[in-house]
Amino acid sequence: MIGKFTFKNDFINISDNKDCDETGLVKNFYKNLENEKIYLKSNISNKKVNEIIERDRMLRNINRNLSIKLINSMYQAIEKVLTQFKPKLVVSMAIDSYVLDLLFLICKKKRIKYVGLIASCINGYFRITAKGELNKNLKFKKKNNSKILDDFLKDNYTPSFNNFAVENPLKGVLIRWIKNILRVPYFGLIRFVKNDKYNHHYFSSYLISKKHLSFFPKLEIGDKNWKNSIQTNKPKLFMPLQMFPECPIDYWVKEVKYTNYYKYLKFFIKKFQNDFQIIIKEHPSVLPLRTRDFYLDLQKYNKVKIVPTYTNSNELVDYADCIFLWSGTIGLDASIRGKPVLCLTKTFYSQSKRVKLISEKTTISEINKFIKKVKKNKIHRYEQKQIMQNVTKNLYKGEYTAFQFCDMKNPIHINNMKEMGKSIKSFVGFK
Repeated sequence: MIGKFTFKNDFINISDNKDCDETGLVKNFYKNLENEKIYLKSNISNKKVNEIIERDRMLRNINRNLSIKLINSMYQAIEKVLTQFKPKLVVSMAIDSYVLDLLFLICKKKRIKYVGLIASCINGYFRITAKGELNKNLKFKKKNNSKILDDFLKDNYTPSFNNFAVENPLKGVLIRWIKNILRVPYFGLIRFVKNDKYNHHYFSSYLISKKHLSFFPKLEIGDKNWKNSIQTNKPKLFMPLQMFPECPIDYWVKEVKYTNYYKYLKFFIKKFQNDFQIIIKEHPSVLPLRTRDFYLDLQKYNKVKIVPTYTNSNELVDYADCIFLWSGTIGLDASIRGKPVLCLTKTFYSQSKRVKLISEKTTISEINKFIKKVKKNKIHRYEQKQIMQNVTKNLYKGEYTAFQFCDMKNPIHINNMKEMGKSIKSFVGFK
């Protein structure tokens, strides 16, 4: 859609979805799959193949030999298309699948400009990033920073992509629950009805929905009386649960092992539980997509308190002594309010001195020293402006809407796509 408004007729759609692809990619992919020699021919290193499998929500959940064959077949299909059409620019969503991972890899090899798009927690703007890297906008107007900061610091501020989940909590939970049940038979069948068995969206949606299938979901979790029930002098560590699978964990985290979210979530709870009171809150757009057993397991740990999902995150940030997460907006919420933040990867706000990059080897002593150091230095307006400036210099005008929610008849969506198109052309130097 952005291509239509930005590049007129000078663009072509490449996709692993038959209904969208105009390049022959899907046809070439299945042709390669039928060729047994493809299975034996490796186009990339074994180490890279392993990483591609571990990062992809579909490949890591299927037979490894099949995963390797899918990678090799798609690699050669993409290479053939890019060789045939010789594009100067590829525009896509931020990398969220092995298909886009390979597309990015081959574009880099062929020196084709690649622009990945993702929504921003700052309303009215988006980011250009393939795998979480920062891309400065040299034309961003600094005069907008004060208003952006003031809006962001409001207790009721919500990124637009979370509006529905926050404004209609019970309705959102019920819709997600019903959709997840229906997704299993729907995507299980459509793969065969459309003769597109290995379509990434169809297959991964089927696998993930089946994995999280629950006929008796938790419609609400957490202790409404959580503040009064916490009886401890230990420092309080807020661990917001993150959406998973999702590209900030699957593709932005440098250490591939940390893409195993549930394994390392449990690891860090065990690591912290003897020294901190751990406070956990579910992501507002996730409930009820995790199983009941997941929450029951969390409640078994010492010093873990689960709070209601729709508790205001800023209330928890203010209450906690420290915040721990892989990456995510709450880390920015916390650092800009002067709180110490522990992250497992560099993120768009990690330039702040209130953010510390840690690993499973970081000692509790190191963490406590960091917390004390941050708490000693009360945050002031000047530092808040610096943190926000480091964020906004990587933002571009236009609000990103996922294609499935985009309405070509909605003037707001159309205007946003036009704004994004202008920003993309400016970024890559096209007139």
